[in-house]
Amino acid sequence: WTFHSAAKIVFGRRAVEQVGEVVRRLDARRVFLVTDRTLVAAGIVDEVFTPLHEAGIEIDVFSGGQAEPSLEVAEQAIERAEAFAPEA
Repeated sequence: WTFHSAAKIVFGRRAVEQVGEVVRRLDARRVFLVTDRTLVAAGIVDEVFTPLHEAGIEIDVFSGGQAEPSLEVAEQAIERAEAFAPEA
């Protein structure tokens, strides 16, 4: 088998606080975040949104994600992403 990973993995306690800095190093200013309503309601999305916003990153959140999304949901996410034109 073959294992591929990102060039850099950030993990550990409070690692999410570094997400804005990591995205800025990618020279990206617009991020499209795909999630679901459960994570929004639990406040997890805010934990990601806040450091991105503080780093000056523009964020669009698609909260209609599902574990096994239908083609309709996937198409909705694609349309939204294309309209937003994210860089990451």
